[in-house]
Amino acid sequence: MKILTAALLCCACTAAFAAPPTDASLEKLMRVQHIDDMWKDMSATIPDMAKQIIADNGAMRATLENVPESKKARFAQITEQFLRDTAADTATPEFRGRLKKIVMQEMKTTYTQEEVDAMTAFFDTPVGQSLIRKQAAFTGKIMPAVIKETQALTEKRTRAYIRELERLAREPAKPQKSQKSK
Repeated sequence: MKILTAALLCCACTAAFAAPPTDASLEKLMRVQHIDDMWKDMSATIPDMAKQIIADNGAMRATLENVPESKKARFAQITEQFLRDTAADTATPEFRGRLKKIVMQEMKTTYTQEEVDAMTAFFDTPVGQSLIRKQAAFTGKIMPAVIKETQALTEKRTRAYIRELERLAREPAKPQKSQKSK
């Protein structure tokens, strides 16, 4: 029993003190995963995703329906410009640099050097590259449904939340109990 306990303690200590990944290894992992290309593709899809979000959002639809006919063309121009500007902002090297910093920091706290090396080795194979290509297409196919389902759930909760806030705002304020001085 003592030997088993010692072995488990040794394994736990080894895992706790595993080497964190180096910046160079994380850079290599991100390179074989084509992270920069993924971010560029993501930036390019922002306008279409935003249009879908607007179309699926009941409050936004109601707002759009209330825009006078004479102003709808201008409203559409403003919206298109907003979407293009947002996509352009997310495509800048500065923005991608900030994302990269966030991702690398999280990878350092999540993965060990051994795990990063294993992922790099796998993603650098033909099967790994095939998986990366398919993952982007797969994500693109499921995201509209994920967004729609999330919005439907959020919209339902948001309506209940707003009703509760409105109810609370209408209630008369309760007098506060004064605290006794000691």
